Amino acid sequence: MRRGALSTIKYENVRQILEIAATRKKISRAEIAAHTGLSLMTVGKAADALLEMGAAVQSRGERAAAGRKAGLIELNPARFCVVFDLRGSRFRAYIINPQLEITSHIAYIVDKNYYYDENICMFLKNAGSFFKIELNMSECFGVGAVLSAEGEKVFKNGPPGPGYPDIKRTFAEAMPSGPDSTFFCTGVGGASAFFEGTKKRAFYFMPGSYSDCAFIDGGSVIFSADFNGVITCGGKKLGGGDISASDLAVLLHNISQIFAPDEIIMEPPFENAAGKLAEELKTSLHELGCRTPLIYKPESPLSVTGAARKLRTAWFDRLISN
Repeated sequence: MRRGALSTIKYENVRQILEIAATRKKISRAEIAAHTGLSLMTVGKAADALLEMGAAVQSRGERAAAGRKAGLIELNPARFCVVFDLRGSRFRAYIINPQLEITSHIAYIVDKNYYYDENICMFLKNAGSFFKIELNMSECFGVGAVLSAEGEKVFKNGPPGPGYPDIKRTFAEAMPSGPDSTFFCTGVGGASAFFEGTKKRAFYFMPGSYSDCAFIDGGSVIFSADFNGVITCGGKKLGGGDISASDLAVLLHNISQIFAPDEIIMEPPFENAAGKLAEELKTSLHELGCRTPLIYKPESPLSVTGAARKLRTAWFDRLISN
């Protein structure tokens, strides 16, 4: 089966096959055909091409009845992307597999003695050196970053201080990747990318001094705003005064009444009080009679997973077009 075999199959059909394979650890060709409505011949042809390209791997399934075991395929678990979360006082770099599962991460505590852009560059260089030793970077299908509003300005306009003159170049040197395999976004941008192609409606927010929030409908941002440090994890209001978890719960309840999201998603800002705030919000929302669930998963930041989804989509496009 030659690599060019994918070019003989409709783009939409290959896309369907890849998306279905991405949702399952292991799946048979027959199951893919049943899910997509494509012929078994078309699925088999695409699967064989993806196996030859190294984008997928095959294993033997359990024998359900007498006869030969079915060959199960999955997106190659050796492939991965790297997503940096460059917000707040603790940066992180996540290794994420094709199923969008975070397999590991490394962290960096921001040194207040250096400019923000200098901290980013130091972290990128350290992370890049570590990954080149620990990982097979030829298997990396993309590199991205989730940025605060300050970070976005640095990436767009260059550093505000006398730090490194070209932060994008430092990023490229630390984590080499082509222009089609990079994705930079804010928290809202990453969260919206997570919901692309779905019908889900969600209100997303991140508390903390670099907070932002948005109402997202099927991947489209209907509105977004920057809390601009108004709400912190401990329920304090910067610049004087306090705002309690119950006050924030009233705000979230009102938003759920107006926009009717399927869920309210609180993204962890990696501060100690975040978990406590999430529990207090859940209690207060319940007392208010709010039926919209509050989702809080500190081990899997939504914006980071969304950035990984965007990188995976670009990877799929490259597989189909090459």
